[in-house]
Amino acid sequence: MKKFSVVVSLGMVLFAGSACAEKLPENTLVIGMECGYPPFNWAETTASEFNVKVEGKSFYCDGYDIQIAKRIASEMGYDLQIKQYAWEGLIPALQSQQINAIIAGMSNTKERAKQVAFSTNYYISDLVAVVRQSDYATVDTLSIHDFTNKTVISQMGTVTNTVIEQMNGAIHGTPTETFPLAATAVSTRVADALICEYPVALDMVQNDSSLKIIHFSDGFVVEDENQLGVAVAVNKKETDLLEKINEALLKISHEEQQQIMEEVILRRNGE
Repeated sequence: MKKFSVVVSLGMVLFAGSACAEKLPENTLVIGMECGYPPFNWAETTASEFNVKVEGKSFYCDGYDIQIAKRIASEMGYDLQIKQYAWEGLIPALQSQQINAIIAGMSNTKERAKQVAFSTNYYISDLVAVVRQSDYATVDTLSIHDFTNKTVISQMGTVTNTVIEQMNGAIHGTPTETFPLAATAVSTRVADALICEYPVALDMVQNDSSLKIIHFSDGFVVEDENQLGVAVAVNKKETDLLEKINEALLKISHEEQQQIMEEVILRRNGE
């Protein structure tokens, strides 16, 4: 399949919180995501048994989030509809009832939990660094404090961007709009390293042989372990919907989550 993940961001719609509410279709799970955060979600130009057509767009979306969304919709007996938004537009779109849930690799943070309600986690991952292979050819594991005077970046508005402040001596570079742009910044020496979730890093290095993954011998400190996981977000008043989503997620074991993620990464890389 011909895939693209960066150029589609030009077509993303960023909804303001004051956007007019629209009536969502009945018996349909309308999900918002970026379609540009592989392996959780990415855009494709051709249809397949795995992807879903993006509402109002000429492309399709595949990824781990899509497979989870399919499972949830199936368990609920609902149709599935996907809408694309810029990252900063997802919660405003939910609050203005453009969608009824966000499944976009989003972590349950204190700040977000003030605005939306979260499901149980549907994936939990370690945080890692992605660096240039040429700079760290003989190193696979480092401390988070081994990046003195190195420019470290991540995607704006994410937990992975926030934790960079814990890396003593590192230079916290300007965050990028997307993770693919952060990967490009590292490969072109605009930055020295980026922080992201392991599945995202794995996808990056499989698509760019100049990059490699560094694991940490010590971890970042987070207020809540939920910050290292990803969950479904819904409006706070949608308690029945949240309950149905959690019931569906309970039927996906940890082992199956890992299997789905592995299959998604292999499929994205044409294996």
